[in-house]
Amino acid sequence: MAAYSLGLAVAECSRSLGNETDAAKAEFSLSTWRRMRDSTLLATARQVILLARGLLSSQATAAAECGITTAAITSTAKEADDYEAIITLPQGAIAGRKALTAMTREQFNSVEAIFTSLDSLVVQFPNPVFVKGYQAARITRDLGHGPWDSPAPPPNLV
Repeated sequence: MAAYSLGLAVAECSRSLGNETDAAKAEFSLSTWRRMRDSTLLATARQVILLARGLLSSQATAAAECGITTAAITSTAKEADDYEAIITLPQGAIAGRKALTAMTREQFNSVEAIFTSLDSLVVQFPNPVFVKGYQAARITRDLGHGPWDSPAPPPNLV
């Protein structure tokens, strides 16, 4: 985790320069980083990157002594960008499914209108078996297995 190691370097460098405020903004334990949720993790990583850039531009010698380099900052920024792209994927997928569902509702209504029309026309057929068969087929029955799990197959007793 690049943000974790860069954060430790920023905290150490800030502390050595007498800036406890910035050190507190960047120093978190590994378990704290791992417990952070998506947006909090991303915001904290971006804050560490900003602090590291600030140290590199204002105190380049001290930053270099602590291991804060342009390469480390670039690597951490790339990881943050990649992570940002990943955490937005589920939200995009949900929005896409919602749009598709909204579109299918209109199509379902159109098909239902056709079936309603057919319901009115089918009674004109002279064959009562056909009419009763059609009406029976129009009833949807969900004969699912219910809320319980399917039974496990019997063990092979060979």
